[in-house]
Amino acid sequence: MKKIKTSLILFLFLLMLGSMPLTSLAGESHMVDGAGYLTEEEAITLDAELEKISDKLDTDVVIVTVNSLEGKTATAYADDYYDYNDFRPDGILLLLSKEERDFAISTTGFGIAAFTDYGLEKLMEKPLKYLGQDEYFKAFNEFTTEADYFITEAKNGNVLYADGAEGEKPIGMMLLLALGAGIAVGLFWTRADKNALESVRYVPEASDYL
Repeated sequence: MKKIKTSLILFLFLLMLGSMPLTSLAGESHMVDGAGYLTEEEAITLDAELEKISDKLDTDVVIVTVNSLEGKTATAYADDYYDYNDFRPDGILLLLSKEERDFAISTTGFGIAAFTDYGLEKLMEKPLKYLGQDEYFKAFNEFTTEADYFITEAKNGNVLYADGAEGEKPIGMMLLLALGAGIAVGLFWTRADKNALESVRYVPEASDYL
C-alpha cells in the first residue's frame, strides 16, 4: 500500500511538472526592469522578443535595469549579473543604472568574438540617442534589433572592425590572408635553405671535388 501511495505521489508530481509552461523552466527573464523604466506591457513585449532572438541564435541577449549599482562599477555589476544567473555560456547583456545614470555591456563566450570594441560602439549608437531622450522602450528595442543583426552577421563569418570598407572583415577572408602570409613566409625560408644546399652538385672529375 505504501509503494502505491509513493508511486501515486510521484505520478502527480510529474504530471504537474509536465503541465508547467516552458518559460517557467527556462531560467532568468531576458528583460529585467528593476528600475521601472517600462510599463508592464512594454517589459513583457521586450522579454518575449529577447527570448525569441536568444533561442534563435543560441546566444542570450539580455537587458537589465537597476536602481543602484550598490557600490560596484557598472561593468562589474553587469558581469556579475550575467555570471550568477541562469544564462547560456554565450551572450551579451546591457545594464542600465538609474541612480548613477550609467550603463555597461557584458559579453561572454561567442558574445566576445561577435563584438569588437568598435562593434560595441556601433551597436549602441541608436540606443544611446533614445536613452538621451529618456525613451527607454525605443532604446531597448533598438538594442534588441541591433544585437540580433550583429550576432547573426558574426555567425555568418562577419565581424565589425574599425578599419576597412565599412569596417567589415569576413572572418573567413582573414583566415585565408593569414594562411597565405604563413605560406609565403614558409616558401621564402624553404627557398633560402634550398639555395644554401645547391653548393653540392655533380662534377665529372674527382679533382673538381678536391
